[in-house]
Amino acid sequence: MTDARYIPALRFRWLTRLYDPLLERWTASTQMRQAALEALDLGPGLRLLELGCGPGRLAIEIKRRQPTDITRLPELGTYDRVYSTLVFHHLSMPGKQAALAGVRRSLSREGHTVVADFGRPKDRLQWLLFSIVGWADGIENTRPHRNGRFDHVLREAFGSVRSTAVLRTIFGTVEVFVCRP
Repeated sequence: MTDARYIPALRFRWLTRLYDPLLERWTASTQMRQAALEALDLGPGLRLLELGCGPGRLAIEIKRRQPTDITRLPELGTYDRVYSTLVFHHLSMPGKQAALAGVRRSLSREGHTVVADFGRPKDRLQWLLFSIVGWADGIENTRPHRNGRFDHVLREAFGSVRSTAVLRTIFGTVEVFVCRP
């Protein structure tokens, strides 16, 4: 049974197989991963949790930098770093709020969360480009990102939210946030 609320990558299942090759060639994808890696402030022995790994490119890069961090399954409990790239614009507003509340509960006292996702477009061209993402991934799910409400949702969930990178892309503006309890 399929969930009618689920929108596959690029909206149509037959296009989904193009998602990974497209992301692989998307220059901003590399820039976003670099910005997220810097924001994660990795070190040995950190407990990491990834929300929505997609093709897994960021996890692969983390494994290259910290070979011992991803070699064992995590136990239930708290994490030092929780990260997510290009996932939250797929969630409904209640889904965004519930996920962020769960992330905050799962963070260690000194931990932080890195969220890289679409942010408010910085100009008309970025708005137009992000409209294509909105059509593909759902207008209601992407609206909070387009109108700046996603920033507020992050600030409602965390005590400290800081933007560490803003990237102009062919799909709209991508922003990297570091969130602390």
